Amino acid sequence: MEVIVVGVIFLVFLIAFLVFLFTKSPDPINPEPPIEPTGPMCTFMGQALYENRIIDSSGVPVGDTEVPCSSCDEYRYEDEDGCIPLSDSGTDVCTLGFRNVTGNWGVPTPRAC
Repeated sequence: MEVIVVGVIFLVFLIAFLVFLFTKSPDPINPEPPIEPTGPMCTFMGQALYENRIIDSSGVPVGDTEVPCSSCDEYRYEDEDGCIPLSDSGTDVCTLGFRNVTGNWGVPTPRAC
């Protein structure tokens, strides 16, 4: 009989500990680190960044930052003639233009932003 009582008490404490472990709120002092993007990272052209000519999809100039190379097409180069899309050229820099259907690299004429 005593073994059953000790077993039940142990089981109750085990369940209480598991409930506490899985329901506790995140620590506000030591938050979880952000999830790092996977895959190759690309930067933007230095002079264009310095002149605030690289803009994101909402028209805001980007800072000195790295982005996943797969998201280069979300950014554009803006000057007085219009905007040119950026893309992943296979290097570690988001570059003006894109590969056309023949596989050659091309830079389109600037369009309105």
